[in-house]
Amino acid sequence: MYNGFLDWVFFGKQGMITENDPIEQHCLSRINCDLDVLVILLNLDQTRYSQKCRDKSQFLLNFF
Repeated sequence: MYNGFLDWVFFGKQGMITENDPIEQHCLSRINCDLDVLVILLNLDQTRYSQKCRDKSQFLLNFF
């Protein structure tokens, strides 16, 4: 499941590293991994924010 997510997030050349340079491959792999973590954390942050908003709106609805 995570590999499918990696393919979805990876940009350019349909998720294929076409360089034969090992340093370039390592850099692209590292950038892709960092980008994946960033997307996951952003999604988690948005989920927490939406839960807080929902809880506040539920409190206001119950208050009135």
